[in-house]
Amino acid sequence: GRCVNVHPSLLPKHAGGMDLAVHQAVIDAKESESGCTIHEVTEEVDGGPIIVQKIVKVGSGDTAESLKAKVQVLEGPAFIEAIQKKCKNSISYADAGVSIDAGNTLVELIKPACKATRRPGCDADLGGFGGL
Repeated sequence: GRCVNVHPSLLPKHAGGMDLAVHQAVIDAKESESGCTIHEVTEEVDGGPIIVQKIVKVGSGDTAESLKAKVQVLEGPAFIEAIQKKCKNSISYADAGVSIDAGNTLVELIKPACKATRRPGCDADLGGFGGL
């Protein structure tokens, strides 16, 4: 459940297929809609739990290439929605084990060493930009 994948159809339809072959299969099946599926990766190819699906209409004049273009624009927003669903809880720096106070203490400790490297043409302050 920690790795996700995007599939260019509405799973479980056309599982295991890839790229243009999937879009052509949708057209050949005369399906009225297609889309993309974000799902968890499991040992079964394209068989993991579905997190998000986004749908597009299949037009009578669509080709595999035009359908691919319609589906691909949905993939980014689908990934964002899937990540938001999977990461419901926010995490703070402290929760992640980061101590802002310890970081500030370190900066104060290394400031003298940083300033000791000052030379003409170089800004030796932390967070500064050095250039010649």
